[in-house]
Order: sequence, then structure tokens, then C-alpha cells
Amino acid sequence: MIIQKKLDNINLETSVLDVIKRLKAQSFVSLIVGGSVRDAILGVSPKDIDIEVCGIDYETLQLFLHGAGTVNLVGKAFGVIKFRPTHSDMVYDFSIPRKENKIGVKHQDFEMIFDSEMTIEEALKFFGDIPAIADRLESMKATGLEYLTLGQSATT
Repeated sequence: MIIQKKLDNINLETSVLDVIKRLKAQSFVSLIVGGSVRDAILGVSPKDIDIEVCGIDYETLQLFLHGAGTVNLVGKAFGVIKFRPTHSDMVYDFSIPRKENKIGVKHQDFEMIFDSEMTIEEALKFFGDIPAIADRLESMKATGLEYLTLGQSATT
């Protein structure tokens, strides 16, 4: 069973919407993720908003954000760019998809692989417990499209 709920309490500023529209025009997919989604579902206004952009590399994402506000690369090791729109106090975390692999016994013993080209098959393993996403990915797999990547343009 899929439960859909309109999340009225996630409000993106005009300059952020403009960036997302420019990304979409170049076939990049932007998703609101993380705690802001949880907060919105619970009816709480999110303190911060995380936006993951699929199909783009870190440097290109950085270029899209420049000119629309302040860009802070403090989260580069995690593929995160902190973005504050001009004339705003709100900070948005833009990121690119990544995989984390445990490589040791300590909490910090992991490596990160940034993956703007995750396949449908790989995405199913990652998003399999989220029905709204998994159902769409399963449909693509069922029609023989599991070789496509999340960042691949629909025209390819």
C-alpha cells in the first residue's frame, strides 16, 4: 500500500526553485531528501532542507549554484555543498548520490563513492524499502530497463 501525502510545509525559496529548474532543463533530477522529509511528514516545518541531485558531478553542481547565492564547500568529502541564496538566512544542503562502504571496525572506517551514474538495479538495493520509489524502479526493471542509470537523460 502506498500512502501519499502532500507536504505543504516544505517551502523552497524562489532562487532555489530557479536552480532546480535550470538543473531539470539539463536533465538532472533534484530530490528533497533526509530529515526535512521526515519533519514535513510529521507536520513540522523543516529547519534545513537537503536536496540530492542525480546525474551530475560535484564540480558541475557547484557551477549551477554559483551566482544564485553563497556556496560553501565545507562538506566536499561527503559530496555536500552548503548553499545560501542571496538575501536569505536559510542554508540548503545540495548533494550528489553516494555509496558508503564499511572498510574497518571503527565507526569512521568507511569509504565514500560518489555515484551520479547509479544503475536502476543498484538503486533498487538502496531504495527497496521505500515503496513510492521502489515501485517505479521495479516497473523499469520489469520492462528490461535495469541497465539505465539514475542520471541518464530520458532522450538517450
